[in-house]
Amino acid sequence: MTDRRGDEGFSVAPQRIGGGGGGGRGPLRGRPLKAILVLVACLAVIGVAGLGPRLSGKPNFDIAFFATPVPSATPTPSETPRPAYLGPTPLPEITRTDGGALSGRVAVWADGFRVLDLGAGTVSSVVYTDFSRDVVIPARDGDGWWCVCMQDLGGDESTGVTRAVQLLRLGTDGTTSAARTITTLGDAKNPAASRAIQTDIDLAPDGLSGLLAVGRQTATSWEYSVARLDLVNATIGPWTAVGRQMAPPVPEPAPTPNPDNPGTYVNAAGPYVRLSPDGSHAIIWSQIQQIVNDTVTFTENLGWRIPVDAAGNPGEPAPAAAFARFPDWCPFTAFVRDDRLVATCPVFPVEGSSDQPTLRLFDVGADGSVARQVDIPQPEGYFSQPLIDTANGVVWLWDASNLTLTRVDTSDFTLTSATFDPLVERTPGVAAFRDAPRVWASAGSAVNMFGPNQMTGSSDGRRLYLLGYEHQPQSGRDSPGSLGVFVVDPSSLELVDRWAPAAYYSSIESVLDGNVVAVGGQGGLDAEGRSAPWVGSMTFHDAADGRILLRFGQVGDGFPPMVLAP
Repeated sequence: MTDRRGDEGFSVAPQRIGGGGGGGRGPLRGRPLKAILVLVACLAVIGVAGLGPRLSGKPNFDIAFFATPVPSATPTPSETPRPAYLGPTPLPEITRTDGGALSGRVAVWADGFRVLDLGAGTVSSVVYTDFSRDVVIPARDGDGWWCVCMQDLGGDESTGVTRAVQLLRLGTDGTTSAARTITTLGDAKNPAASRAIQTDIDLAPDGLSGLLAVGRQTATSWEYSVARLDLVNATIGPWTAVGRQMAPPVPEPAPTPNPDNPGTYVNAAGPYVRLSPDGSHAIIWSQIQQIVNDTVTFTENLGWRIPVDAAGNPGEPAPAAAFARFPDWCPFTAFVRDDRLVATCPVFPVEGSSDQPTLRLFDVGADGSVARQVDIPQPEGYFSQPLIDTANGVVWLWDASNLTLTRVDTSDFTLTSATFDPLVERTPGVAAFRDAPRVWASAGSAVNMFGPNQMTGSSDGRRLYLLGYEHQPQSGRDSPGSLGVFVVDPSSLELVDRWAPAAYYSSIESVLDGNVVAVGGQGGLDAEGRSAPWVGSMTFHDAADGRILLRFGQVGDGFPPMVLAP
């Protein structure tokens, strides 16, 4: 948020080269306090990464590593205190066991955009981008990448907030070129007419265009609009007004303000936009909350269904009634088929209740109404961002700390789950699920506002790769330890392999046509959850047997490095 109150959530908004930094909304933009605390705790579970076993092929799976230590009958001397590190001690820039066989380039987000050259073993200099609001995709007109990058300006007492929507060309060496401003949002001359700007983007099936949804906060309301975004020509189509939200009036403040009274402000979580897989229609929704003296006094969810013509232009919006029934926070929402959208929403117990939170799944039909809903009891664990299989209409849920994988068949909302033992390397599956070749999609838009994934699928659809964590830190450790990579057959939920962690693994992605699995970890912890003095890393595993082929040891010192999905 960029209003006078500031963002009540978490955001990553590094300064962009060329100026005009910060201010954008982050993954928890304007979220209720409970949701913020839960997800901040989740990020703490993911922790900061380090390096563990030496790179001698496939990491040794030693179940003693995962077992709870048995106290010794004979007390041992106190451990010698470790020295305090005044700064990070760099790991080797590159360590490889592949004999130089790997080649190609992989784009990652860490402290910004970087390019890993697998053949040369080099890491490019950083280009500052913000994963919570920018979109980076492979360029369709040659090597490199395109970035639809946002640049915010203004927002003081005399100017309104503006957001420049820019198309940048990011080279294979990480350089920036061909920067063009597509449009500028907001009104710099009128603070009351442009107090905050929020955006979301989803891409059409061809990846050459998409929809840009915009929320603009005025003195009295949030107003939403949408337009076609053309990445080839760096142009924006005509704007279509979507709707507006307004909080009810509140009593006038006292003549003498109380310095302990934070006053009244209105946050918006949104707008969010999702395009159907066939590109024929879109959904846009948002929530506003009015907060008076740190108490939520008004909440409203609104959604709209928007037809999209053959050229990709949005048509006349119609209200989508389903969104009025959404809980406070429903970010994991995606089309599972052309005519069906599923929202996965954490629902928290009322204050003082001992009830466990649940995950509530809403099935939203083509007309924008709720066709059905189902609640899934949620242990107090960490749920990764859901993974969507659009070919079969399946939502995959992964509880990374309770090690429970759930397959939701949205044709009838049947649930099939498997919980994996942290001490076991392989387990049998359940009855096979007959399905078409899988097509993986994220549960968000083209903007990766939720950060690192702990679940990914192979390009051929035959494997799921999952990151697991201890439920609680072991004695003397700073964070729950990494349990490495769980390799699962999605048809049967059979655990077919385990790869022990070579770092505090925090993100995972299938790369190089599914032949390699890239796993990132943030500096600060080793695999067992103890403090460590190094920065971020990216480890490349052979997808067939888990052998470590290559590791980059110095991949930024910010957020956990994660691969930008191709």
